[in-house]
Order: sequence, then C-alpha cells, then structure tokens
Amino acid sequence: MVNQGVSIPTVVPTPEEFAKRICIAHGKSIEAILETGKILIEAKRCLNHGDWLKIFNDNDIPFGERTAQRLIKIRMNEALSNPTHMSFLPTSWGTLYELIKIPNLNQAIEEGKIHADMQRKDVETLLPEKLKKIKKFDTDTSERRIRNYLQKEYDQWPKNYRKARFENYIKSILKRICHEK
Repeated sequence: MVNQGVSIPTVVPTPEEFAKRICIAHGKSIEAILETGKILIEAKRCLNHGDWLKIFNDNDIPFGERTAQRLIKIRMNEALSNPTHMSFLPTSWGTLYELIKIPNLNQAIEEGKIHADMQRKDVETLLPEKLKKIKKFDTDTSERRIRNYLQKEYDQWPKNYRKARFENYIKSILKRICHEK
C-alpha cells in the first residue's frame, strides 16, 4: 500500500468539518476524486464509527457510505493514486473503482490499455474470464435473497417499532441503492 499522505491531526475535526471539506473536494476530476478519498481516509482514522456515519447522515454529502468506501479504495490503490498515471485515467469514480479489479493495473496503464475516455463497460474486456462470470447474476435469485434478508431484519425489530421505524429503515436503504446508480 502506498503512503496516502494522511496524518492524524492533533485536534480532531468534527464530522461537520470533515463534511465541509469533503463537499469542497468532491468533483469530477481525477484529482478531486483522489482528494475526496484522502479526506475520507483521514476522517475514518480520526473519528469514532458513530461519528464517521454522522458525516453521511447529518450533512449534505453528495454520496453515501458505500460510495465513500469505494472512493477510499480508489485513493488507496497504488496505480490509481500514482501522479504519473493521472492523464491516462478516466474521471468517473465508478470506472476507477472497476479498474481496481484488473490484475497488474500498473502494467495495463503503461501498455496503453487504460485511457481517459474509458467507461465501465470497457473495463470488463480487461478482466479475466473468472471475474466476468462473477459479475453476472440471476435477478430472481437476488430478489429472493433480498426478500429473505429483509424478512429476517423485520423479524428482529421489536413489535412496537416494526411498522414506522422499519419502513423508514427500508426507505433509507432504497434511497442509498438508488443514489449509488
């Protein structure tokens, strides 16, 4: 793993302060994506888990925790965070995240297989066959798994909380899922 240039400050910023920095850094350029990832890494190292989640719940961050995890992985990837590669990389964080799956990413960049105009669908052509097969799934099976999971979750909630609170819980999950697309 490459040194991320992240140090823990002596005075730990609040979740709100991290949220402001994240909103300022968030953008469409590769530099902005990497800077956002760097701030997220710093926030995750400095804040308690509950405070880390407050960044997404109590502020106007334009993405959720799942996207934040992906931005962190992009920043931590040695090939993607290498300044000499930036001009060859696409500016979509979703495409950058897919590039992480490519074995020998440094080599692929140096050989010109990775370029700034790439889209997510282009990345699949560079994946080994076994990874391509994993990506495809049966939607009926997935829907059944989701239903089973949600039923188990529902059954764990106390009866007096089930209706209102569980509905809000489901709405928040659906909001995050729709936001990720």
